[in-house]
Amino acid sequence: MGPKFQVFIFICCLCLIDQTTGMRGGKDKDSKQGAGRCEGWEIDLRNNLTDPGNISEYINDFYENISDLSPGCVRSFSLNVTHSNLVELMKLLNAKYDYLNPGTRKQIYKWVEDIYTKTPGPGMDIWKPKPHERKSKNPDESNNPEKGPTDLQKWSQDTVWSKDEVCQLFKTSSDLLDKLFDLTPVQARIFLKGLYNCIDVDTKNETVIANLGQLVCFYPTKQLKSLSMKAIKALQDKLRNCTRNTKKIYRALVEVIGVNISSAENLKDLGDAAIGLKISQLSKLKKEVVVGAIEELKNVRGWSKGQAKVFVKKYMEAENVTAEKLKKLGYLTFGFGAKTFKKFKGQELLDAFTVKEVSESVNFMLPVQKNLIVERILESVEIDSALELLPETLVSEIPVKKLLKAGNFSNLDFVSKNRPWNKGQSVVAIDRVKDQLNDVKNISKLKAVVKGIPCSLINTLKPDVVKALANNPLVSSNQIKELKLIPRILCPNMVELISQANITMLPRSSPRRKELLNYTKDCLNLTASAMTEDEGNSLGSLVCAFSPDDINNLNNTVFLAIVDQLRECGRFDEAKKIALRQKILSAYPPLIKWTVDELTELRSLLAVLTYEDFKSIPNNDDIQTALLEILSSYKSVKNFVPPDFDNSPNFSALYQKVFSMLNNASENNRRKRAPVCSKRPTEEEIEALGEANIFWTVEQLMCISVEDFINSLDTLTQVEGFNIDQLNVLKSKALEAFSNKTSNEQLASLKRITLGFDENEVTQYFTAPDIDTIGAISDNKEWASTEYSSRAKTIVKNFLGQRSDSELSSADLVAMGYFLCTRSPSEIKNINVIAYSNAAQEIGEIMCPNIETLTALKNKAVEAYSSVDTWTGAQLQEIGVVAAGLSAEEVPKLMTSAVSFLKPGAVSKIPPKIFSAMTIEQLRNLGPRNYGAVTDAQKAALSKEKLQALQENAGFERAIDNAGAIFWNPVMILTLLVLSLTATLH
Repeated sequence: MGPKFQVFIFICCLCLIDQTTGMRGGKDKDSKQGAGRCEGWEIDLRNNLTDPGNISEYINDFYENISDLSPGCVRSFSLNVTHSNLVELMKLLNAKYDYLNPGTRKQIYKWVEDIYTKTPGPGMDIWKPKPHERKSKNPDESNNPEKGPTDLQKWSQDTVWSKDEVCQLFKTSSDLLDKLFDLTPVQARIFLKGLYNCIDVDTKNETVIANLGQLVCFYPTKQLKSLSMKAIKALQDKLRNCTRNTKKIYRALVEVIGVNISSAENLKDLGDAAIGLKISQLSKLKKEVVVGAIEELKNVRGWSKGQAKVFVKKYMEAENVTAEKLKKLGYLTFGFGAKTFKKFKGQELLDAFTVKEVSESVNFMLPVQKNLIVERILESVEIDSALELLPETLVSEIPVKKLLKAGNFSNLDFVSKNRPWNKGQSVVAIDRVKDQLNDVKNISKLKAVVKGIPCSLINTLKPDVVKALANNPLVSSNQIKELKLIPRILCPNMVELISQANITMLPRSSPRRKELLNYTKDCLNLTASAMTEDEGNSLGSLVCAFSPDDINNLNNTVFLAIVDQLRECGRFDEAKKIALRQKILSAYPPLIKWTVDELTELRSLLAVLTYEDFKSIPNNDDIQTALLEILSSYKSVKNFVPPDFDNSPNFSALYQKVFSMLNNASENNRRKRAPVCSKRPTEEEIEALGEANIFWTVEQLMCISVEDFINSLDTLTQVEGFNIDQLNVLKSKALEAFSNKTSNEQLASLKRITLGFDENEVTQYFTAPDIDTIGAISDNKEWASTEYSSRAKTIVKNFLGQRSDSELSSADLVAMGYFLCTRSPSEIKNINVIAYSNAAQEIGEIMCPNIETLTALKNKAVEAYSSVDTWTGAQLQEIGVVAAGLSAEEVPKLMTSAVSFLKPGAVSKIPPKIFSAMTIEQLRNLGPRNYGAVTDAQKAALSKEKLQALQENAGFERAIDNAGAIFWNPVMILTLLVLSLTATLH
């Protein structure tokens, strides 16, 4: 076709909503890298910077474009910029900081640093803008001072400050220190060390402490003993403004103060420091003391589940908790059990949960607590009224069936509110307002509900409406579908668009990843060995598609420039891990010389290193603090994640490093059978280690003191990696702590540790478990396994007592969790259909291993939602994994337009023979995440034609026309965003 050769490719848009990939979110535009040097408006900006006039008059002309400023362009900026122009530009850049890509941020700082160090002129004091609160992409967060870094944090987080600079900054910019909300522990420690060396700055003085700003959130606990009572009071006042966990400081403060809480006044005087009280200390408080201090304690944040339960229990011993008193419990409300909420009327609960502190406590509640609250509210409050008043923390708990009756769901302005609607709710909302969406203004209003837009609706929208939808940052990867017809000559423009894509939204096995990279490399004539920093930055997330050879061939300078992009890729296969490890070892200093800088720059990429590598990294407080901070920022995901989308880094070697540092023990010493209690794990060590507690030996766990066990129980019960021997020891330690007499409340506090109870102990201790006990321990999937089945059935039998399955409420069903998997088909058949319907969303998250159980639950779903051929996308979302119980006759009846809303967990559980009954069109419309959940056995059961249709979801070619243009699957990636980029060559 000569110069008119045209290529059809798909573009994967950035996804920030409803994607459970096992990675932390919030990438914003971090993957976007502008290509090349200055182009278009960038040239005007660069030229104007050196103009002798003042650019303040037209700087706003660049406001909309500045977020697209490329690293290469910044690199070409002159150092001879005028004083006033530099100040004006920095104001604009700070306002758009969140929207700049990492490469641009890095180059901006380097440019300003060069101005400061290489030329006489404005200097650092000039370009540091006036502190301001970061503007968030989320309009509702724009005025929240707790969100993100300020200017000092933004542009100088990697700076080495001299003693004089630190002292000068403290004396002249104390208001700026108040806004350093994103300080890391290591940065704070370095800053504090600098202040210690200031001649006229005493960090133990109450006036100095009052001016430390966010640095007080990292105040050294060893120094607390030297503080006067005035200084301690000043410290407590400032700690209230901290947004990070300061419990360690409060705990040390409590010890220093030496509190003897004999009256409510003593407890109130502690204020926020009360969260530093240990469970063993709280247990000794008199109930009258708690009641007298509740007005002060209700506003305190940071309580652990154990602490809240102790306070609530003592409060209930002294007071009859009425609806009005419930409001007064504030942040402590999550300490109430579900059975307590059951006593209140719906309107009473709705009134109570409109109180800010009470509604925020929902964030720490179990599913059974939230379900019961919403169920009670909807029993007596009209759905429209409930929707208007229900706090955001409870919105996602509303069943789809209830929403179908909501009149205000037909109001576009209402459904466009930025509320945390789940995907099923979003589908309902979109269906109600779809006739109003073929309008640019209306579609632009959509926020969270945008994830409910189906492919069929996108196909009916006008081009300008689709373009408006394309600008919505909340659109998910399952909404990326359209072909792009791009003349070959325009491929540089196409590459810039591709660089904005997030290819981690495609399955790792998708050939499309490599094809997009190859297209880009061919277009720009790139090779890994000759690649420049600018070119590497221009690739965005395409670096995730690099082969091991590509990684090996990168020069070290380019590799260092794209580390920010590589660490967003998540998990790598073994070959890439080996290549990345070798490149890290060659590009960075020897491991023995590593500092905090290397660790914080690599972050998730540390997962490619071996434990032998980590043993070479120095052991010091700063390194330990940095590693703990990195580990704390990555949370495991409990819900099912398709293996092809599991991007959570494997930090096992890093956990082992942290453990060895905290215990000053070699690997050999940990594995050997140590003398009895030669090492006794302390409460402080257990809390600091988190998941790394798995490296304690059975003998060491046996040596935990009873007091330390009780005080660290909240941490121990969150460790997911304990093996059965460790769980058995912890169970024995619990029985020792509870004097072999366990209440339901104590059993509930053990959570995962209850898996350590054997058959006889289950019979002995679980004599009458209540809804809160069951709800606290039922999220452990082991209860549904063959090994634990007998014990689970005993627990359920004792939970039911004299009740039948037909008497179970929706809250009971939610509380049962994986215990529900042990019920027989006949027992499930007896479940009340309304109770099932109200609990369907939570039941749909349970990955029952037995297909007979799922089939029985599916039959209940048919009873609740009518026949399978009528199931909508919203209903499939709510039914969840239960859809895996469909028969070979039912599967083909699912609406093709709805199958993309099947949950990946459901897809993975469908037996291969039944999966093969899906039609070609159903398979073609399954979607990329669902494709990632399909097992090898399921693929093997498909015919050649059906397998080809399925693979189109991952980007496999569908056909090639006789003119030579490649046609990527026209229904690829299901409902993708149509970005109209058609162009014509003349």
